[in-house]
Amino acid sequence: MSNLALGVYVFGSLAALGLLAFLGDRALLWMERRGWIYYRNCEPRIKAGARGVMGTFQEIVQPEIRHVREEQSQRQAETDDASPSDR
Repeated sequence: MSNLALGVYVFGSLAALGLLAFLGDRALLWMERRGWIYYRNCEPRIKAGARGVMGTFQEIVQPEIRHVREEQSQRQAETDDASPSDR
């Protein structure tokens, strides 16, 4: 097998891979427009689902994360108390 034949196979494989990626992207965008999935353009309505699970896992692996979260929630409560009410 010559180097030219090998180059043709590599080029053909890369072209097929690029075409497959393009068609997969288009199919996922089509599914997103139909409302079946959230892919690239639409924001999911539930944002805390996966983040909450991963945050819990991170607290197990790194216990100091809990202290950071407590500090952030305290600061948020302080800014909420300091801001004027809408009434």
